[in-house]
Amino acid sequence: MLDEDRESLEKLPPRAGSPGSRSRRRKQKDKTDREESNRSSSLRPKVRREPAQRTHEDLSVQQKGARMASGLRTLFTRNGPDAAEELEAHTHDVIGGLSSVVFFCFGLFYVVLSHVKHVVSYYLDHRQRFAHFLLDLFKHVPKRDIYTREIRISREAGSDLNFLREEKWNVKLPMRCIECGTTTELERETYFAKVEDYARPMIGIVISLFICVFISLLTLNLTYILLSPFIGLFAGLFLGYYLRRRMEVRVEYACCRPHANNECFPVVRQYAGDVYLLTGHKKVRDDYNKKLEELGISRR
Repeated sequence: MLDEDRESLEKLPPRAGSPGSRSRRRKQKDKTDREESNRSSSLRPKVRREPAQRTHEDLSVQQKGARMASGLRTLFTRNGPDAAEELEAHTHDVIGGLSSVVFFCFGLFYVVLSHVKHVVSYYLDHRQRFAHFLLDLFKHVPKRDIYTREIRISREAGSDLNFLREEKWNVKLPMRCIECGTTTELERETYFAKVEDYARPMIGIVISLFICVFISLLTLNLTYILLSPFIGLFAGLFLGYYLRRRMEVRVEYACCRPHANNECFPVVRQYAGDVYLLTGHKKVRDDYNKKLEELGISRR
């Protein structure tokens, strides 16, 4: 009897709150969660983990060559809209770079041309003064009319007369009209100028000529020997132009009323550091020389 009851109880299904139903539900839940996790993992994009890239120094010679060949092959075999866009952008950059180069060359040409213009105009405007300098260089005695009216003030005499201070001349001429030599109804006037020192441009020309001719003789090239004087002269003109120097000269002189505000005299130039003043009458020069004799200052 007991055995039959036990068998009947074993055949009955377990209750809802029994341990058997709980374990079965847990298994079903675990199975469902596993399926959902597998489904979500399959839908999630897979991230490919690449190994750490090796630096260029770590590659062997064969690997470097293979990488370079692959890059060149990719560069020259691109097709499609991306390649067309890259080609257009590259063409635009090239055109922009060429335009910049053209504008730079144009600006450089303009600057060089402006400098050439300044140099040529300088020598053309001062050609007469250069001629006077060459005449002074070869000890040329001017005409008697000019010689008797021109006052030479050496640096020593200028220092003794207090005419020269800090490389600036401040000359005071005697009380005579600078144009007619009269001593009545005089008015003091001042002339200011920056006088060119023509020795420096000439030195630049001579140095450039010497260097070019000397180099041509060392090369023993007949063409260069024939062209070296012209090259040296052209380069010397530029060198002399940039070596030039001006000296400030201020001259206080007297003028009568008829000759007030004259624009002819004095004519100022310099040579070897000395100042030459050309006046309109020889009595101005005579009075200046008398003043030097009274002070015991040599005219040389």
